[in-house]
Amino acid sequence: MAGPPPGTDRTRLLLWALGGAQLAAYFGVAALSTQFEYGREERPVLAVVGLFVAATACYFAALAGVLRTRSDDRGVLRIVLLFAVVDRLVLLPSQPILEVDFYRYLWDGRVMLNGFNPYRFSPWQVRDPDVYDDPPADLLALGEVGQQSAAVQTVLQRVHYPEAPTVYPPAAQLVFTAAAALTPVAAPLDVHIWTLKALLLVFDLGTVAVLAALLRRLALPAAWCLAYAWCPLVLKEVANSGHLDSIAVFCTTAALYLLVRGSVATAGLGTACLGVGVLAKSYPVILVPVVGAYLLSRRAAAVLLVLPAVVLAGYLPFLASAPEGSAAAAHHPGSGLKRFLTEWETNDFLFMLVYHNLSAPQEVPAPWYVVVLAG
Repeated sequence: MAGPPPGTDRTRLLLWALGGAQLAAYFGVAALSTQFEYGREERPVLAVVGLFVAATACYFAALAGVLRTRSDDRGVLRIVLLFAVVDRLVLLPSQPILEVDFYRYLWDGRVMLNGFNPYRFSPWQVRDPDVYDDPPADLLALGEVGQQSAAVQTVLQRVHYPEAPTVYPPAAQLVFTAAAALTPVAAPLDVHIWTLKALLLVFDLGTVAVLAALLRRLALPAAWCLAYAWCPLVLKEVANSGHLDSIAVFCTTAALYLLVRGSVATAGLGTACLGVGVLAKSYPVILVPVVGAYLLSRRAAAVLLVLPAVVLAGYLPFLASAPEGSAAAAHHPGSGLKRFLTEWETNDFLFMLVYHNLSAPQEVPAPWYVVVLAG
């Protein structure tokens, strides 16, 4: 019986060593995360960054080792998948580090679970219905939802940018609702967060599995899925921070896998998956020209029509339940996204660099990063 290809044993040993080192770093991150509870000012940011730098160094060394192995060795793949799962389980119960977006996810899920349109009212309106002379009945009912338990009250109070309606698309809302349905309303706040993160990790690990299958379909080593499975950025943003991007990434990867299978039927399913990805977070739409060109080369361009049909079908229930009247015109799917795109000024440091260097100075002295002064 033939043994493993030359160099495979060395690759396995390398992965065990680097995977173990990465895992130790993530144990350290999980331990330090307890000092990042909401509202705390003194936090070990540099220590956490140092651990992620170490994990990243291990990641690139492991990736280089795997990419040098052209054989599709199941032993190597098993090591990759083992650490992919264990690393995520270590970070799952950790306190989200420098992250608050998940409070919005939790609130949106609770809103939909109770039968309300999450696009209609902002959390600020729910918290303070007195802004209306005659508050709508459904707004008052939502206020009761916000008082269902101590955990739900805390979630509602901590939603970031509470004055804006939700920006998250319908497929994401369904996942948030599933997390709410799986969590007893009276459970502690940590249980609400862990349940949501666990559900998002299902999509994340699904991406690893589909990526391995896609690589095999392309006659490439499945262990190359390490590029995603061990990526420290992915682990931080999903397993620790609980970001919803895992939904869109899974749908997009599944779409690519189905598209390359070749038949018109699977191409239709793949295009539908891409549509669901757009319904989870809008950026997969940038792949539409690529998918369109691929389908055109396969003489199946008409299949692309499945995508807008899926997106429209996803939004229709929310559009149909939108309130009537000019006063309610702002409360519909996309109103929060419109506000986000037109009014947000503090998204990240790069935005501040560009914005403040192209605007007339408003502070004296100007911030240190302003090097271009308008007249």
